[in-house]
Amino acid sequence: MAPLPLWLLWLLLPLGPRAQKLPTRNEELFQMQVRDKAFFHDSSVLPDGAEISSYLFRDTPKRYFFVVEEDNTPLSVTVTPCDTPLEWRLSLQELPEEASGQGSGEQEPEPLEQQRPQATHETGAELLSYQGNDVESFVSAGAPSGLYRLELLSTEKDAHFRVYATTTPASDHSRPQADIQKVCIGNKNIFTVSDLKPDTQYYFDVFVANGRSNMSTAYVGTFARTREEAAQKTLELKDRKVTEVFVKRKGAKLLRFAPVSSHQKVAFFVHSCLDAVRVQVRLDGKLVLSQSVEGVRQFLLRGRPKAKYLLRLKGSRKGASLLKVLASTRPGKHAFPSLPEDTRIKAFDRLRTCSSATVAWLGTQERSKFCLYKKEVGDAYSEDQRKREQNQCLGPDTRAKSEKVLCKYFHSRNPQRAVTTETVRGLQPGKAYLLDVYLVGHGGHSVKYQSKVVKTRRVC
Repeated sequence: MAPLPLWLLWLLLPLGPRAQKLPTRNEELFQMQVRDKAFFHDSSVLPDGAEISSYLFRDTPKRYFFVVEEDNTPLSVTVTPCDTPLEWRLSLQELPEEASGQGSGEQEPEPLEQQRPQATHETGAELLSYQGNDVESFVSAGAPSGLYRLELLSTEKDAHFRVYATTTPASDHSRPQADIQKVCIGNKNIFTVSDLKPDTQYYFDVFVANGRSNMSTAYVGTFARTREEAAQKTLELKDRKVTEVFVKRKGAKLLRFAPVSSHQKVAFFVHSCLDAVRVQVRLDGKLVLSQSVEGVRQFLLRGRPKAKYLLRLKGSRKGASLLKVLASTRPGKHAFPSLPEDTRIKAFDRLRTCSSATVAWLGTQERSKFCLYKKEVGDAYSEDQRKREQNQCLGPDTRAKSEKVLCKYFHSRNPQRAVTTETVRGLQPGKAYLLDVYLVGHGGHSVKYQSKVVKTRRVC
């Protein structure tokens, strides 16, 4: 069966012209200096100031050589693995003395490709050894003269790589650099490139390569420009009305609050149902608040006549975010309950029986309503399932009546004594149960504590 071609997509972001006269090597001097011809058997010479792209077969090393002709020469050698980790090492050998008898009728040295290899056991002094798939460089401001040998090996699979060696790193880095990305897409002929910048021009090259012979052919490249970023829609907040907001992963949402009446203070209640979010508030264009919010937070700001508040909610990198937001110019009784710092439910192992479990949780300094619910779960109940059910914005109204254990009011002026305990009865022996505690605020909005799984004893 003929091997399927491998499609490669190259993405180039041009940042400016790259015209530069690259330094060249004195090949005649190079051949005069190198006597040990075995070094150059089945290997290549690295050009000075130009990047090369090549290919490694698995477990087959490849060697490159680079000559520095004078001491204290700046030197930079960079290896870029493209699709798999590589092992590579850079070593240095002294240059042999120039051949004696110059001008005495000796013959010109043979070209490299005609020289016959000879065995050698000299490996030189190791300068750098690396294993991995990161871009790694050897850099020296004053490298000694000598013959530099770069050896590369791929032990996992056949691999592409790039090598760049230069004795003029300062001038090379002062021309604009292009951000080049390569994506292997198999045998597909349609591909969507994501995470591009808006209103930016990109250049695309497509190559088709034979994975067995490493032969490749390039298509005609093309330019494409991304569209301008669409203006973000702004949600309007109403005074003392709860607004639910969904924010995509790493996304953002804008909310606007413009009170119609004069006010001395304004309160913003933000309830992050899942992961933490970044909240920024601007008052008439000036940034007045920027904080990370997890759970329920209240922000109290000084009012201003005809003020306009702009809230920006930035999602987390972990996943999508769900929030409840309330703005009020009359911050009296809290619409959202104030949670204690620790929202864990503690289970007492010694008090477990075959039909009951005893748990405790922290209360608040204000008189609040707490509701306890239970649900039987299987032995295979996983941490991922628990996280999916950890949405703090889901209230007791979403639970079945049969799952309700009790509701009660509790508070303590002393935070150190604001602990309440309850015993859940009527459980089955050897079963696992998911326990949830809800704190219900004056406005009916609730916040859920962290869920707890308890298991009754099998034998009593």
